[in-house]
Amino acid sequence: MKKNLLKRDGVQSLIASLLCVVLGLLIGYIVLLIINPAGAGEAISTVIKNFLTYKKPETQMKYFGNTLVRTAPLLMCSLSILFAYKAGLFNIGAAGQYCAGAGMALYAALAWHMPWWLCMIMAFCLGARSVCPSATMKVRYTGSWYDQAKEQEAATALIEKDKGVLISQHADSLGAPTACELAGVPNVSYNGSTYSAGETTFIISSAINWAPYFQYIIETVVKGEAIAPDWCGTIATNSVVLSGVNQDVAADGTIEKINEAIKALEAGTLHVFDTANFTVDGKTLTEYLADVDGDYTGETNVIHDGYFDESNAVDFRSAPYFDIIIDGVTNLNTNFGG
Repeated sequence: MKKNLLKRDGVQSLIASLLCVVLGLLIGYIVLLIINPAGAGEAISTVIKNFLTYKKPETQMKYFGNTLVRTAPLLMCSLSILFAYKAGLFNIGAAGQYCAGAGMALYAALAWHMPWWLCMIMAFCLGARSVCPSATMKVRYTGSWYDQAKEQEAATALIEKDKGVLISQHADSLGAPTACELAGVPNVSYNGSTYSAGETTFIISSAINWAPYFQYIIETVVKGEAIAPDWCGTIATNSVVLSGVNQDVAADGTIEKINEAIKALEAGTLHVFDTANFTVDGKTLTEYLADVDGDYTGETNVIHDGYFDESNAVDFRSAPYFDIIIDGVTNLNTNFGG
């Protein structure tokens, strides 16, 4: 007996997929109606038509390509969830997997041409110098995106061999915070509080807040406008957030100093890479040609008004392009990964 066409596994999977698409569009339309009833119809129509909204073939191909670019990571994310379900696991970490994958993709694409992590290292060093002008920095690389054992080993070496008195890291694991707690050395963390691993040494942590970017995307779609491929958030937009300060460890006046710096950054009177606060090979930078158009060749001077204008998405571009080793910062190894 032939199996009913509608009862075949492949057909049922196809129908389920189509229903999911329709349901997703319906829910999206309802959300748009709540946000902006007047523009909801046009917005959802633009979403459905996609690249066919445009009349010129070259424009259609451009936005069709943009669609493929945005679709690929979502498909990979859905496959990761499917793998978890096939393994008998319940997985609700899709958002985290998506962000982690995007971060790894960015790392793989840029690390060998422009070491973006130098921007973060130099920013931390200059932040320390804002309260202690004689501060110097020594850096040990683990060559890994996430390796708790290597990160703890590197932090321990910085403390024991290099006599470090304050440790920070661009890593999500508890490796460095654990080393600091064992040695009694203060720690500034990244991407989330590590208080649980360092109750007597953790000071504060910074993190990225994606909510303003998602809000920007939704509002842009509602207006029927194209989402800018180059966007950069700031403290003023709440895209960069800080954890609570561990007042049992932080020095007196730390909170007041942080609030003062935040206000100055928001007002535009304080610049992280103020060229008056650092030198390169003993000289003050007056010109630096950064790669703004993405061809890995510096062509645009990003120093003006006395500071290195890092991640200016309006006049330059959002991705980090500060790749300078400033005086007072020493790389103890070159294990950047591979």
